[in-house]
Amino acid sequence: MDMIDTEPQVFRGLPSENTEPASQLPAIFSARRDLAVAQGLNRPMVRLASFLLFLSRDNARSGLDGTTIADDLRCGVIAELLKLSLPELEAHLVALHKQGLIRPTVTGRLHITDIAGLERIADEHSPSGA
Repeated sequence: MDMIDTEPQVFRGLPSENTEPASQLPAIFSARRDLAVAQGLNRPMVRLASFLLFLSRDNARSGLDGTTIADDLRCGVIAELLKLSLPELEAHLVALHKQGLIRPTVTGRLHITDIAGLERIADEHSPSGA
């Protein structure tokens, strides 16, 4: 579970979902997304990986399994949060699945199979990133 507690570099120094009330989580994510876009990080996979890590940490913080995302990610609200069309969101989820980073579960949830891999994608923008 230590991997879940690490934070992509773009978000270091911003208010944390671990220190702010749960009611502030949507605003924190929006601020982080806007910062990523403003810094020229308009890369959908970076935003999606960061979002999945955000959900993972929030689940772990709430005492749930941080590797299982119960939210339906294939919806217009999530696509809008990520500034993607629904087909783009679905295509990026499929790409993450093909990379072995996530997989659907039989109950319709999403299982993160490689948190470190998602973190590498989320950190792609940094000078030390690939």
